[in-house]
Amino acid sequence: MDWLAERGIQPLNSVGKEANEPVVHTWMPAAAVYFNDPDGNELEFISWLQDEPQDIGYIPYLSEWNELTKSNK
Repeated sequence: MDWLAERGIQPLNSVGKEANEPVVHTWMPAAAVYFNDPDGNELEFISWLQDEPQDIGYIPYLSEWNELTKSNK
């Protein structure tokens, strides 16, 4: 998130979460950050995670996901 801020890009809140850190789409799983490009188009920066998909019933922040999955490694 700091990398975006250093370049003047403001991350967007998504899925009811503040843009404090990436959120995780647990069904993939992948971490994602949303922001607008200079033309106002909403973009998603996404990074696949090496974990197994899980249905936990909500979309966690990346730090929460890491805590949930570290016991499975």
